[in-house]
Amino acid sequence: MSFQLSFDHNKHDTNLLKLANNLKLLLGVEYNNRDFEIEMDEDCQIPRLMSDTVCLYEPNAILRYLINDYHGIEDEEYERFVKKFDNLCHKEFGNKEDMQSELQMEVAADKYLQNLENNVTANDLILFADVYSIDPELVSKNVPNIPSRIEHCILEANRITRG
Repeated sequence: MSFQLSFDHNKHDTNLLKLANNLKLLLGVEYNNRDFEIEMDEDCQIPRLMSDTVCLYEPNAILRYLINDYHGIEDEEYERFVKKFDNLCHKEFGNKEDMQSELQMEVAADKYLQNLENNVTANDLILFADVYSIDPELVSKNVPNIPSRIEHCILEANRITRG
């Protein structure tokens, strides 16, 4: 499954849009193995990321910035969301140093969605889709066993986050 960041130009400033465009190269369909850096203002406190060293724990710092500063999500909600994802990734790949490739991130995300079958909430998927802007067609194509209830949540999350 591939992910693509998508932001509403009316809701987010130009620095965040610049970050989103760069993150597409790290996390999504436009990734092509060339080196680059994400440049942000000093007060944003976002770590500089290199494409050959990125791992899930570095994008989580960006998740915190996006969710807390732009969506008003409480820290507890963020921690609950990220902890589920981190725990799954740890089970799949062991130490965080082993989770450095784009493919591993995508596999972990696939399994995260599938493992939510028994406890998925719309809010989980809204947060997930708001950051990764999950394409429902890719979900149904690449994760054929995904429960229909989760797929419905993904569609709803996309509808809400895209306005």
